Amino acid sequence: MAKLAKWVLAAALVAAVAGGAQAQRQPGGGGRGMGGMQPVAVLLLSNADLQKELKITDDQKKTLKPAMDKVEEQAKKMREMFAGGGGGGGDREAMQKVMEEMRKANDEVKATVEKALTPEQAKRVKQIDVQAMGMRAFTNEDVAKTLKITDDQKEKLKGVAEEYGKESADLRQEYGIRGFGGGGGGGGGGTPPSPEKMAEYQKKNKALTDETMEKVMKAMTDDQKKAWKEMTGEPFDTSKLIVRPMRRDN
Repeated sequence: MAKLAKWVLAAALVAAVAGGAQAQRQPGGGGRGMGGMQPVAVLLLSNADLQKELKITDDQKKTLKPAMDKVEEQAKKMREMFAGGGGGGGDREAMQKVMEEMRKANDEVKATVEKALTPEQAKRVKQIDVQAMGMRAFTNEDVAKTLKITDDQKEKLKGVAEEYGKESADLRQEYGIRGFGGGGGGGGGGTPPSPEKMAEYQKKNKALTDETMEKVMKAMTDDQKKAWKEMTGEPFDTSKLIVRPMRRDN
């Protein structure tokens, strides 16, 4: 599993390059993640915290072995492309091809994983997915439709999201948190923050997110709050979904 985890870390880099930058450019983008996150259904292949939360059985792990192999295969291609920190050697066309392959692989893996889950597990995956969106959840078409967000509420939420986005970006800059996708700190170069600094950042980021969510809930009706609770379920520490960048000495 250690070897697989290393490949998954590399795979996440492609997912971040492909989708992380776009997410970070949205007001309040990035949620609680750093540098982009893969779908929860894909992350649970290697994430022990998710497996524990979902109560994944040994039989299910055996069923998911082909999906794990597919993730490893695609991640290996990606890692070879980024070997030496060259960012794909400047071959943009080759990089886009690998990212497209990765997107397709993620879709296939996600479908395979979802088939292996029980209805209760699948529901929990969707709940954690929504939680991981952070403020971006309220600009998600499905979420907005389910909550029946009005035009007036959209305007209020836009202001809250813009304020959150600015404060979140300032916080990332203060702690040197750099996104893979070109947002929030100028790319994926540089030395990652120390564990102590990262823990301090996460604490402040959580406080900021919680404060922002309180503002959002004040703009919601009782029915919308109830629907949101059903969509998200019990809180899950989404910082556990963050895929850390690989150290070059590994």
